[in-house]
Amino acid sequence: MKWMKPHALLFTAFIFALAAGCAPKPDETTFRGVSLRPPGASEVDAAIPANSIYMFENRDFKGKVTRIENVTSQPAGLTERVGARADDMTSLRWDLPTGVVAVFYENADGTGNQFTIWGRGQMNSVSLWSFNDKVSRWAWYDVGRSSGSSVAQGGRIPPHGARPTTGLPEDTIELYSDRDLKGMLTTISPVSKQSQTEYHAIGTANDQMTSMRWNLPDGVVVILYDNIDGTGRHVSIWGKGEIATVTPWALNDKASSWASYRLGEPGSR
Repeated sequence: MKWMKPHALLFTAFIFALAAGCAPKPDETTFRGVSLRPPGASEVDAAIPANSIYMFENRDFKGKVTRIENVTSQPAGLTERVGARADDMTSLRWDLPTGVVAVFYENADGTGNQFTIWGRGQMNSVSLWSFNDKVSRWAWYDVGRSSGSSVAQGGRIPPHGARPTTGLPEDTIELYSDRDLKGMLTTISPVSKQSQTEYHAIGTANDQMTSMRWNLPDGVVVILYDNIDGTGRHVSIWGKGEIATVTPWALNDKASSWASYRLGEPGSR
């Protein structure tokens, strides 16, 4: 297993990849096919309780800290306040149950930039993802592969802003150039068979995606990124659903790449 390099090297890796004529790759954070944490995160080097998130005011885990304890004891999918110091998160540490993602939102209604974490990890700055000093709400979701656990009983909720969809084969994403699933169509399938240690180009939908629908296997999270190297704004999806427009998340005609991550089963990390 190769551990995560410091995420300050992401930009260097991006430049090298461009020179080599290929897309950059996420630093490897998988073990036995399970994604341990998002790209750009490193292994936690300090004590943190299970099922918690610590948000720090400054870089490198300095400044005032806001603690979210017992993450999954809160109602799933409900955008919660982050405490008295909204918009102050620059670095963070976390330890989440298997199959759970936590999403931070820029605005109180769940719009604007968002930032997604899972597993156990830390980031000494979220600036590469355009999220420094922006968090105002957060929510947790169970994306699956924790079947039978107490978490799974109440957390199977689609991403914020998604609506139900039908008639789409499993392991498929459809990207549309116009609102309401209209215009030029780009299909990604099978999603989970693609490497989760690569950023994949969106192809004909590059910087043209406005709406989308998807049907993903349990335990798989897909992130669509603003930049080819996995930085900038992003939108995360899981389960099954559709979004009539990604404009509320500032990603209209901006998505350039995507990556999938399998979060595994209980006891996998």
